Amino acid sequence: MNKYTWLIIVLLYAVCPVFAQSISIDETVTTPSKEIYDLLQDSKGFIWIADELGVRRYDGVAFTNYSHPLQAAMSMTDLVEDKQGRIWCHNFSGQIFYIEHEQMHLLSAYDGTAERFFPRIAICGDELLATTSKGLFVCNTKTMEYRYIMTSVSGTSSLCVMNNTAVLHGDSLWYMYRKDKGLAQFPAVKVHSANLSTDNFTLQPVAKGDTIYAISNPGALLITFTFLNNQLKLQNIEQCNSFVNAVTIRHGEAWVHTKAESRLLTFGKSIKGYNLSCILKDKDGNTWYGSLDKGLLVSYAHQSWSIVKDSALTKGDFIKSIRQSDDYFVTGSQQGVLLVKDKKQKSTKLYALPAGAGSIDKIELLPKNTFLIAASVGLYLLQPATGYLRCLHKILVVKDMAYNQGVLLIGTSKGLLQEKIDTATGAVLNFSYRLMLKGEQRCRAVKYNKATGALWIAYTDGLYRWHKNKLEPVLYNGLPIYASSLEYSSGKIYAGTFSGSLIVIQEDTSGKYQFEKYTFNSAVIRMKLYQNHLWIFNAFGVNTFDIGKETFIYNQNIPYLDGSEVWDATEVGQDIYLATIGNLYKIQVQQAVRIHPPSLYLQYVSVNNQDTIFDNGARLKHSQNNLSFYTATPWYNKYSNVAIRYRLASTNNDHKDNMQWYNLERNERIIQLNALAPGTYMLTMRAGINGNFQLASSLLVYRFTIIEPWYNQWWFYLLIAVVLTALLFGLYKYRVNQLLKMERLRREISSNLHDDVGSTVSSINIYSQLLKNGQRTTDYIDMIQANTAQVMNSLDELVWNINPKYDLLEQLINKMKMFAVPLLSDNHIVCHFDVTVEKENKILLPNVRTDVYMIFKEAINNVIKHAQCSHCDIHILQAGKLLTLSVKDDGNGFDAATAALHRNGISSMQDRARKIKGRFSIFSEPGRGTQITLVCNLGNI
Repeated sequence: MNKYTWLIIVLLYAVCPVFAQSISIDETVTTPSKEIYDLLQDSKGFIWIADELGVRRYDGVAFTNYSHPLQAAMSMTDLVEDKQGRIWCHNFSGQIFYIEHEQMHLLSAYDGTAERFFPRIAICGDELLATTSKGLFVCNTKTMEYRYIMTSVSGTSSLCVMNNTAVLHGDSLWYMYRKDKGLAQFPAVKVHSANLSTDNFTLQPVAKGDTIYAISNPGALLITFTFLNNQLKLQNIEQCNSFVNAVTIRHGEAWVHTKAESRLLTFGKSIKGYNLSCILKDKDGNTWYGSLDKGLLVSYAHQSWSIVKDSALTKGDFIKSIRQSDDYFVTGSQQGVLLVKDKKQKSTKLYALPAGAGSIDKIELLPKNTFLIAASVGLYLLQPATGYLRCLHKILVVKDMAYNQGVLLIGTSKGLLQEKIDTATGAVLNFSYRLMLKGEQRCRAVKYNKATGALWIAYTDGLYRWHKNKLEPVLYNGLPIYASSLEYSSGKIYAGTFSGSLIVIQEDTSGKYQFEKYTFNSAVIRMKLYQNHLWIFNAFGVNTFDIGKETFIYNQNIPYLDGSEVWDATEVGQDIYLATIGNLYKIQVQQAVRIHPPSLYLQYVSVNNQDTIFDNGARLKHSQNNLSFYTATPWYNKYSNVAIRYRLASTNNDHKDNMQWYNLERNERIIQLNALAPGTYMLTMRAGINGNFQLASSLLVYRFTIIEPWYNQWWFYLLIAVVLTALLFGLYKYRVNQLLKMERLRREISSNLHDDVGSTVSSINIYSQLLKNGQRTTDYIDMIQANTAQVMNSLDELVWNINPKYDLLEQLINKMKMFAVPLLSDNHIVCHFDVTVEKENKILLPNVRTDVYMIFKEAINNVIKHAQCSHCDIHILQAGKLLTLSVKDDGNGFDAATAALHRNGISSMQDRARKIKGRFSIFSEPGRGTQITLVCNLGNI
């Protein structure tokens, strides 16, 4: 800028107070703090607020507060957003924070405790810059790598960013920073002012084009520089009227904020008395103001409506119903007053219904400027041209009316009535309260289809069509249509339903239907058709459907109204009239601005109110089945409301393509899903305006899986099957082994009986025969006695082997002692029998007991037959699971290596040891005696 340009600006500033326009602020938004330092609208559309109590996000409905446990101070300022979507700020104790994934993080790399002053921060490209007494702090927002760039003379205290270049100031020195060139000092720019003794000023973080602003207090100065071709030039020093809070740049407009006023740095606009620190203009054109003593303020865009007051109505009365013809504009009030205006709405006539009639709920237009007036109780006919008002029925409660070629159809709380009426004279022929079709069933709405001659009736049990003396229900997807309101136009029936839908029904002369369905977030309470506009009132607001274009019309000018409060609507020229409880609104249509669809974001998912997840496709345990989905939609349009609906599809559902939508309450943003069964799920969410999802956000889809518990996994069933198979096979093998053991035992018993007892008994039998013949009597008697004793011993051992009561270790040791000691003594061998056991009542398996005993018996017999010894030492030791048996003699010994090949006794002992998984050993040398040892593990047997 040259000096003449600045001269013009100075002159304009001089005359600005003459032409200043004061800006009005609509209202104050209730916030936690009344002292706000900075505002920011992020890339998603959310508004961020930094104030004396911290930092918070506002979505138009609620505030989300953020904090960190290591905060040294609450107050926050300098809100900026990086390209990754993080929100950065700092407090006045020198700590820098960033918000990511709904959590506030401390940037510990920046040491605020070493600083004299709190930093000023800004985003320059993909780097965060922060002033420091050391020079400059730089943090890469992609990698979060950081570095300090030191200066040799002084640090920096303020900065301003223009594109990818930063200008910094500190202690009378100036620096320029670029990522590719680093930090460089450039010539100082001296600022001379009577109120500024030194360069004690603060650069504002954001520039306007090539213009940089700085403020200086307590001198109340606004200083302007230009930065071109890497050169900084002082342009102007302006004395402000009071303490300067800040300079903010929003949408190319520079505002200077002082304690007394905020002023646009061109001309013509000022805001006084609010002590503002910042101004923000959002994407919808609303302007937000941060005040240092009044909190968050807002001026909404495009407010072009007014409330119509009619002096003809008494205090407390209001318009409830509206109808117009080409010549008249007729309204009915809550207290039963009819106001009739001509087409220019200049002259007004007033008619009062009887006191007992109540309010005027509905007005129907008949041919020749004739109006039917339905009161709370009673039906009236009005002809404004003649001033004729007549009561047709005093106690009729009318729900809806339809007229066709002299025939009047009236839907009432006690059924459907049909009467003939002459609109020329106003005469009602034979008004006899005749019920037709379904008797006294409540009739909510009735309309003629003039194209087909069919009559459409909304009864309490569904929608019906009467044609050619035939009444048939009209079904949608095989289900009844429960309509609260009906309208007709150009061969189509428009049905508003209690389930929150607008169903457009096109019927042809053959009686076939074509349906088009539009869904809302709440029930349709009433509808009103005026020319091509169908006005729809539901609990979440007012919607307008263009029946010609078959699209919804969205108008920012319409104030947000609960549809249950809106009774009627009509249009006069370029104005819309809405009759509500308490007020009649007049809205200028020509200034309407189309609303953009809302945005919907999933902030995070809370699992069992403990864990928080952010990523799509989560895999959760079967116990993690209570989920809370925290959604947010930035919406700051005062005259409309955003509602959210969702549906859940899973592998557990049989009908995935026909999932039901569920609606959240107004201003509710949390979707709660509890006690979910294991399976794979897909949650679909959408946000719509005023409960209407024709103009809605893009579908937001979140997929997750709840894993089956381990005992329901396929591998667990496979493992169970394997274990059961192995168990059954083991039981089968055990059974077979037991049978085999039993069979072997039987065979052994049979063999013993046959080979030992049988042969001996046979010998006894032979000796008995010989004795009977009288031969060698004494010798045979001795033989019979000896054989009998042998049979008794064999039977005794056989019984001992199979009798369970002898399964104890103690019994085995006693048996061994009773066998060995007498036998060795009879053969003049001294026996030393030594026993050491820990548990005498140790139970042994029969085959173990037998094999151990037979090995011992064979060893004793060998001592007697072959050892020719004088001493025999027997040692039995049981320690834990081990049993050790040792038999040692002092006989002549033998060569164990060669003898084992020729002696059946040794082979038998070895075989029996292997059967019980024992270790059998023989130590013997000629002339040095013999020792046999058996070691077996009783626990493994």
